[in-house]
Amino acid sequence: MEMQSIKIETDYMGYKTLRCKLVPNKDCDKKGKNYVKIMMALHKIRCFPDVLVMDQFNLASLKFKEITEANLCIEKINKELQDILKVYIDRCTITSKGVITDWPFNIQELWEALESRDDIVQLEKMKRKVYNPEKKESLFKETDNIIIMMKGNRLATKLKIYEGMGYLKVRPYIETVKQCYNCFRFGHMKTVCKREAKCPVCGAEAHGLCNEPLKCCNCDGSHRSTYKGCSVYQRNRDIKVIMAYDNVSYHDAVRMITDQEETSEVRYDRYEARMRSPRLPVSYADIGKQPFKVSGEVTPEKRREEVK
Repeated sequence: MEMQSIKIETDYMGYKTLRCKLVPNKDCDKKGKNYVKIMMALHKIRCFPDVLVMDQFNLASLKFKEITEANLCIEKINKELQDILKVYIDRCTITSKGVITDWPFNIQELWEALESRDDIVQLEKMKRKVYNPEKKESLFKETDNIIIMMKGNRLATKLKIYEGMGYLKVRPYIETVKQCYNCFRFGHMKTVCKREAKCPVCGAEAHGLCNEPLKCCNCDGSHRSTYKGCSVYQRNRDIKVIMAYDNVSYHDAVRMITDQEETSEVRYDRYEARMRSPRLPVSYADIGKQPFKVSGEVTPEKRREEVK
């Protein structure tokens, strides 16, 4: 999600990220050429981001260590390069998203119960897709959970309620992995799919009832394309978890997990080298399932051995 804005209002540690996109008539069909075009335009207005990377063939991320430099870049692009570039503030730069699971009443009552509302941008009920067999279609149904969007790129873990008598826990909001039920690829829905229809059983072109051997059209494994244990699904799930817990964009999360997969020894600096994350023996999604263990825990048996 991107938000157009005049400037970044609040400073914080880490990079301030802008998204910069070439207007339709000014871009090329190759990412490398668009990269050069964006650099040339930024050089023309004397704007030098600390990091410049291409996210898509005509979309770049501009990262600044200083908020003044980021805001100056926004001002210059909007003033001098409107016919070439469009600039946006990355949503993750100015807001964070979480979910509240312990509130038993409606949103209006939650709003009234909160001790402070200054940093809250939005409250909405979380929805989940439910299949209706009678209408033969999927419908969205509200759940009891509440999604909260807050100002700042660091999510508050607690919200005080009833004049400080207690608090509600807030955990990062992990988006669901989108899967198309036309081509069965990830990242988009059937309503916008332009690919040819695939069979979810054998992975070939759609042909109705299928008795062929199982083959996933994503990983070529011996399972249906909708199997949640698919390695490609798990990778997409890990990307969503990184997006939630590090509050980064999809493109940054992809770079982080790709770095993790390709590099065995990586120094991890949360702010100055945020794009490089530690290589983990298990997925991010599996971390929460592991039993809690205190580092350096001393058992009674070890204590008796030390006394001897």
